[in-house]
Amino acid sequence: MRALAQQGHSYCAIAQQIGIHRVTVSKWLNQMQPNAPTQRTPAPSPSLTDTDTLAALPSPQPPLPWQQWDEVRQVREGLQEHRYLFLRRSDHLTPDQQAQIDTLLTSPVGPQLHVARQFVEEWYLLWHDTKGRRRTMEEARERFAAWSTDTSYAAVAPLRRVQERMAAQFERLSPFLRNPRWEATNNGAERAGRALGHRQAPHFNLRTAPAMEGAIVVMACQRKAAATTERHREIARSRRGRKPRQQVEVHTVA
Repeated sequence: MRALAQQGHSYCAIAQQIGIHRVTVSKWLNQMQPNAPTQRTPAPSPSLTDTDTLAALPSPQPPLPWQQWDEVRQVREGLQEHRYLFLRRSDHLTPDQQAQIDTLLTSPVGPQLHVARQFVEEWYLLWHDTKGRRRTMEEARERFAAWSTDTSYAAVAPLRRVQERMAAQFERLSPFLRNPRWEATNNGAERAGRALGHRQAPHFNLRTAPAMEGAIVVMACQRKAAATTERHREIARSRRGRKPRQQVEVHTVA
């Protein structure tokens, strides 16, 4: 590197030939100057956020378990490009995206990435199992207690802060588990809005303000009728000439 600098090459040209960042080249050349104070930088162990530090170490070879600087650069670029994939549910990933995650998990920083990935997957599994079936409130509470007290997650500062913040939020996020017919949301107004949207889905002409108000009134009346009526079987009706069918229940106001 010093020979290239003595030949008059710029930092960018040297970086392109060696395969490292130009800022790293400038740091190394400044440390190689005779008048520059010699400082020994301890080689840190590879972690989730120090790949830039590893690439800037004044050493001809990267510290173990890294084999070469190209590997450090590839992992750094892969994390920058695909870091958002670690926040997605497994069933929402394409085969190519899952392959990108698997590649990063097998890198030297894979153990720490695996902890972060498992942290996210366990959070999604609080509400539904692997087959998409909704959990009961008791099951969700048990899994949340194990998730929020897991020491492997607490050892990572960002994950520990999420655990502490979610400890007071779980009860606000899980009311929809109390009724299997409720939409998967903790907001009652949003749940009612979704129910209204399902009712209006095939009827685009019902999405005006008067029609929406009328639909809400009808839904309220139906709920009131269901709560205040008694069911009686249909009687005193001739079945002559009618096709056999199930007995129809009618509602009479008590």
